[in-house]
Amino acid sequence: MAKSENLKEFDKWFNEWFFGNDKQEVINIFISAINEIDNIYDENALILYDISKRDNNEISAKPYLKDIFNKVDELGLNIYLFPLPSPLLNNIKSQKYKDRITKEYLISYFSKYGFILLENGYMKRIPIKK
Repeated sequence: MAKSENLKEFDKWFNEWFFGNDKQEVINIFISAINEIDNIYDENALILYDISKRDNNEISAKPYLKDIFNKVDELGLNIYLFPLPSPLLNNIKSQKYKDRITKEYLISYFSKYGFILLENGYMKRIPIKK
């Protein structure tokens, strides 16, 4: 599947935004265009595989998510995710934090950003017009 111009624009923006500003030092974000392995057929979409804090820092994902969602809205891209806790949670020492991040918590959390739960278990967010 060929990448749309909007997906290419997102890739360019993300690489500058994430890697050009040392964000990768404090947070893990794995996002890409949909591909065949995802079993989602949406040529105008991204999939957020993971967003999690690195090590034991006290950062919030909210500002990072807002930046990403603003950009996908601007470009008219759908975004999907599978609401499961990150395997990278094992690197976090706080058991209280790990216990809080459940599938139910993630469904509720991402619903606040406009995601809806689909029958196949993924969540989908369509662009919000501003």
